[in-house]
Amino acid sequence: MFNRLNDPTLTNKFAHQFGGTVATRRATKTYTEDVEFINDYEETLCKDTITLDSTCYRGELADNVKLDLRFPDKSRIGPIQGQVIFRGPDGVVALRLLDVPESVSQQYDSVKAAVVAQSDGLINDALRTGKVVRIEDHQQMVSELQTEVEALRKQLSILEQKLSQLEDQPTLSKRGFQLPKFKGQEPIVRGTMAQWTGFWVQIQSNQRTGLVVLDVDGVDRFALVQAGKIVAWRSDPVIEEETLGQLLLRSEQIERTQLQDALEKMGQTGQRLGQVLQGMDILTEAQVNGAIHSQLVYVFQKVLAMRTGEFQFYGFQSLPEMYPWKPIQPVSLLMEKLRQASQAMNPQSLLNSLKGVQQQHVKAQPTLTSLQDDIEWNTSEEGWLKEIASGSQSVGQMIANARGENVNLAQLFWALLQLQLIQFVAPKKKHSPIVERLQEKLKAIEGGTHFDVLEVHWISTKSEIEAKYQYLMSELNAQGNPAVPASLQTRIPEILGGVYKAYSSLLDDVSRRKYRADIIEGHHITQAAVLLGQQAIQALEKGDKRTAIQCYAKAMELQPTEVKWSQGLRHATTR
Repeated sequence: MFNRLNDPTLTNKFAHQFGGTVATRRATKTYTEDVEFINDYEETLCKDTITLDSTCYRGELADNVKLDLRFPDKSRIGPIQGQVIFRGPDGVVALRLLDVPESVSQQYDSVKAAVVAQSDGLINDALRTGKVVRIEDHQQMVSELQTEVEALRKQLSILEQKLSQLEDQPTLSKRGFQLPKFKGQEPIVRGTMAQWTGFWVQIQSNQRTGLVVLDVDGVDRFALVQAGKIVAWRSDPVIEEETLGQLLLRSEQIERTQLQDALEKMGQTGQRLGQVLQGMDILTEAQVNGAIHSQLVYVFQKVLAMRTGEFQFYGFQSLPEMYPWKPIQPVSLLMEKLRQASQAMNPQSLLNSLKGVQQQHVKAQPTLTSLQDDIEWNTSEEGWLKEIASGSQSVGQMIANARGENVNLAQLFWALLQLQLIQFVAPKKKHSPIVERLQEKLKAIEGGTHFDVLEVHWISTKSEIEAKYQYLMSELNAQGNPAVPASLQTRIPEILGGVYKAYSSLLDDVSRRKYRADIIEGHHITQAAVLLGQQAIQALEKGDKRTAIQCYAKAMELQPTEVKWSQGLRHATTR
C-alpha cells in the first residue's frame, strides 16, 4: 500500500477523474543569485516559458498556476498567470506564461548590467595583477608552447626508434618467457606449500591473472597465470630437465643432434626453441604447442610433490605475451592427483571415516559451482554432484543409493573435502509454526518499529491497533506449549512485553502521531492522506459508504487538523 501512495500517476489519475482541472495553485521561483535569473531569462523566460522543480510548489500542482518570481534583493514580480504544459515523474514541470509583465525584462536588463559592470571591474583588477591575460596574448603563448612541444615530440620519436632497434637485436642469453615487472610490488597472496592446493582453488575459481613466484631450495620458479590457468613456466637458474628441449628428447620427438643444431641456431637468432624447430621443419606448430602443454603439466606435477617452499602471487591486468597453446587447469590436475590417492586408500577405512557423518548433509561450497565445468567427471560423479548441489539427501542416503559404487562415492567425498569444495553439515531443524512465529516476533522486537511489532500499517487507527494487540497477545502466549523448546520458553515474557510496549506507545493519539512523524517523512504522510481522501470520494460515488468512512477516518488519523477530512467524514456518515 505504501508504494501506491507514492505513485504520482495514481494521484493524477484521481485528480482528473474527479473534476478535471483543479483550482489555480501558487508557485514561487526564488533566485538566490543574480546569475540564476540571468540564465533562466535567456533560456526560457524570454520565450514566455519557465521550468520549476518540486521545491517551487507544495502538493499536486494544478493546470493553472500563479507564479511569483523572487530575487536576491528581496524584490518580487508576480503573480504571473501560467499553464502547465509538461509534468515529469520527478516533480519537474514546465509552464507557459501568459502576459509576462514588462518588469521581468526590465529586471533582466538591470541585473545583467550590474553583473557585467562587476565582471569588468574584476577583469581589470586581474589584468593589473597578472592573474589573467588577454586572449590575444594567450594565443601567442599557446603558439610558442606548441612549437616547443613539436620539437620535443621529434626528439622523442628519434629516441623511440633507437630503442626499438636495440630491442629488435638478438639476445643470445634470452631463455624462457618474459615476466611482468613485479619487483618492488606487494604480492596479493603469500603462502607455503602446505597452502598450495587451497591457493589454486581460489585463483582458478576467481579467474585471476598474474605471476606466481615459487622459492624452493634457492631455485625460483615462475608460473604465468591467465584467467586462473597456467600458460607458462620459467625457472632461475634454468633447470635443464624441465626445459622443452629435454622433454622433447625424452619423449623421442626429436633426436639429440637435432636438439644441438636447434640450440646453436637459437643462440644465433635469439629465437625460442619452438620457433627454431618449426623453422627447421623438424616439428609443426601443433606439435610444438602440444609439447609445451605437456611441459606445463610436468612442471606442475613436479612442484606438487614438493613439501617445502614459499610462494607469492602478484596480480596483473594482463601478461606481456600471447600464449597460443592450451593452458593447464591446476584444479583439474589436483583433482586427478587426489583421485589417485583415494584409490590407493583402503576402501573399508574410507567408508568407515564417513560413519560419523551419516545423518549429515553435503553442502557444496560456492567454488565448486564455478570450477565444476573445469574438471572432468564420469557419469556417476555428475549425478552425485547434482545431489550435492540440491542438498536433499544425507551422506548415509547418498551412500545407500550408490549401492555397488559406494566406495567410488566415498572417494569423491574425500577428494572434494581435500579441495575444500564441500563440507558436511547437520540438517536444518524444522520448527513448529508457533516456534517460527515466536522467533520472527523476537526479530521484530529487536530491530523493527512499533508498527512492525504489532504487524499493522503505519496508517492504522487506534481501533485497528487495539484489535491487533489483543490477537497477538492471545497467539503468542505459548507458555507450557510442548512444541516450544525451553530456551525459547524463557523468552516468551520478553516477547509479550515487547508487544505490550509497542501497543502502549501507539495507543495514545498524540504519542502515536508523534512516533509516526518521527519515522515517516512528512511528504509521505501528506500524500497518503490526500490519496485516502480521493479514495473516499470514489467510494461514495460507487455507493460504498463503509469504505468512504474508513478512508476519511484514516486521513484524519494522518492529518487531524485538516478540516476537509472531518467534513468528509461527517458527509459520508450522514449520507
